[in-house]
Amino acid sequence: MPDHPRYIVWSPTGPTPPRATHVFRHEAIRAAHSMARQHPGQQFYVCELIDLCETALVKHTDIRETREEEERRLAGERAREVAEAVERAKAPPEAGKEPLLHEDGTHRNGCPCSDCDLPF
Repeated sequence: MPDHPRYIVWSPTGPTPPRATHVFRHEAIRAAHSMARQHPGQQFYVCELIDLCETALVKHTDIRETREEEERRLAGERAREVAEAVERAKAPPEAGKEPLLHEDGTHRNGCPCSDCDLPF
């Protein structure tokens, strides 16, 4: 026995498309006879369904993965910013500028860790 409908009854002059499907040809023929009696003068065709085409109308995106990827990207950028700030703080002062770190490695006023939002 087929696992899906194989026949429809169609009328080219009917106001609506076929609504019922039939697994067996004799069921579709019986339905076509009944419709022809109910609608004299109209033609009813028993049509075998031989191909099926479908379009996927719904696209699913797991936003958790997208969010996790974004969080990893931002964490990487943040880590680079912190590393760059540390390197700047350790670098020798430019001529005429005071170093950002004391000799003992503690931070001075104006250090990136006290005046910006970079975590140290």
